[in-house]
Amino acid sequence: MSKHRIGIALIILSIVTAFVLARKNYQATRDAPGTVTIRVAHFTIDPSFRRFLDKAAAAYHERNPQVVVRQMDIPRQVYLQWQRTQIVGDMAPEIMQFAYFNAGVEDMVMHRFAVLDAWVEKPNPYRADDRVWKNTFLDGLGSRDAYSDKLRAYFGIPLIMGGYRFFYNEDLRRAQGLPPAPWNYQTFRGFAESGAVSPMVGSDYSSYSTFKALFASVTQPLLYSLDRDFDLELNGRDAGMAYLEGRWDYDTEEIRAAFRLIRDAGKLMNPGFEQLSRQDGVLQFVQERGLSIGGAHVDVTYLRELAPFAVGESGFPVPDAADPEYGRHVLGPITELQGSSTLTLGVLRSPLQDQAVDFLQFLTGDEMMALLREETGWRVSVDSSAQTEDLGLNPGYPDTQFDQMNNRGNIQAFRRNAHLIHGTKSSVEQFAARMNAESPAEWRDWLRGQAATLQRTLQQQESAILARWFLSVNAEDETAAIETLDGFLDVNSRQEAELHTIRRFLDAHAPD
Repeated sequence: MSKHRIGIALIILSIVTAFVLARKNYQATRDAPGTVTIRVAHFTIDPSFRRFLDKAAAAYHERNPQVVVRQMDIPRQVYLQWQRTQIVGDMAPEIMQFAYFNAGVEDMVMHRFAVLDAWVEKPNPYRADDRVWKNTFLDGLGSRDAYSDKLRAYFGIPLIMGGYRFFYNEDLRRAQGLPPAPWNYQTFRGFAESGAVSPMVGSDYSSYSTFKALFASVTQPLLYSLDRDFDLELNGRDAGMAYLEGRWDYDTEEIRAAFRLIRDAGKLMNPGFEQLSRQDGVLQFVQERGLSIGGAHVDVTYLRELAPFAVGESGFPVPDAADPEYGRHVLGPITELQGSSTLTLGVLRSPLQDQAVDFLQFLTGDEMMALLREETGWRVSVDSSAQTEDLGLNPGYPDTQFDQMNNRGNIQAFRRNAHLIHGTKSSVEQFAARMNAESPAEWRDWLRGQAATLQRTLQQQESAILARWFLSVNAEDETAAIETLDGFLDVNSRQEAELHTIRRFLDAHAPD
């Protein structure tokens, strides 16, 4: 069978599965007389999270006997097709998980999900303090999933924080005489001399999280020289413009050091790690074929369920200032607190949206956030006393450099050439030469794309600004309405300034 036919067959299978799940869930959520049902659809099928949601639903029903909350856990592989089918067919649950890494979700959310501004600007009744709801979140509801810069509106309520952690076999660590975590890179690398097992289990997924931390640890000085906004955050625009200005490239000392470090760390991983899937990497770890594995912090739950040994977790073993080879590039530790809020739930526009929002407030209240921490061990998204003492996460320098320098405007060049970093017949020097040859054109194309997106966004905002102006003229609370309009105009002005900045830059740095 040709690849084309296989692709068509998979699409048809996904659509059929979506319809079957839709019918099954519809039958399972019919309201009993005198009750209403709030359905919560999500693709986070971790058993500990599903247990939490069942317990939360039972607790909410005890408080509100007329309301039944049912979860609908849909496999991630078919979730996006299922979600669209539900919305188009007017069968959508009252609450749905969404994430902008799924294509087309942004427009779906803006057109079919309820704007939550009226609620997030008021206190959460299920918390002991009187702070407004949005201010109880660790990132102030500032993640892309929760807040739309384009419409200046809140659409999502996240339950947990993202971020990566380093997991290890505590029993093996003791048996091999390695000192307790956390480790610096030099100490950890010494474990390789035992030769018993691989120090790290690598896969296409776990190696990314490890290399991201290693890269950030030795490129910290570049944050100060390339950060245009002086906020210690290097974004893709900063990285691309600085590259085209000649302020960094793949021959820059810190960048070369970072990729030498990544190549060295690759030698501590199992052979062929780049070809292993995430599941294969986890399997090798639980089979005790390696001491450690990198991953998202939420991975801790299933690792501890699967592994026949005690699983420890810590920050990544990165070089410190005392490292004889890499220490001169290290200013301090990398942060263990960074990460955007995630596992975001939105409310569909429906007659039950007020009740649905109340359930989300209940989920992010004191009692349920403590329960979520207890059931999963995950870092919850709100400022909760349930996690302030036992997380043990340390502050430090941001860890964004790897993505912004390699996985933004020049991502295709990086994907084509990344194999040169670890190849036995290639080198970091060969990788650097290829990247320096291919990156300039890709960075220019990417910046042109950013300008085009900003232009479309500004055009779309014109109607929204006019609508807000009309509402402010006729609003009962004119002061609040004008403040909202001012917010739209402020974002519009900043985006227009950014558009002109990019255009002027591209004109000034056109290729010879």
